[in-house]
Amino acid sequence: MPHRQFKDNGDILWEVWDVHPLEVARRLIGKGQELDEAARRRSRTGVARELVAGWLCFENAQGGKRRLHPIPVDWDRLTDEQLQELWALAKTAPSRRVAP
Repeated sequence: MPHRQFKDNGDILWEVWDVHPLEVARRLIGKGQELDEAARRRSRTGVARELVAGWLCFENAQGGKRRLHPIPVDWDRLTDEQLQELWALAKTAPSRRVAP
């Protein structure tokens, strides 16, 4: 999973990485095992339809979080200025949920 950092115009440092729900499900199930259709459906549970194919996650230390979908091709090779343009297009995302 590629990972980048850049600073926005307000000098805030943002972490950027791509998220692929099916890859996460594969890691949870175990390496070397294929996902059957039921496992694929379970891996999409709680993921909005438009995010099933994955998204670019932007997050900062102050708790700011944004998502952009679909994942742009070769996003990890873009300049910091181009990443900031994508960040500006990304939608604010909810903070991580903490299990009780």
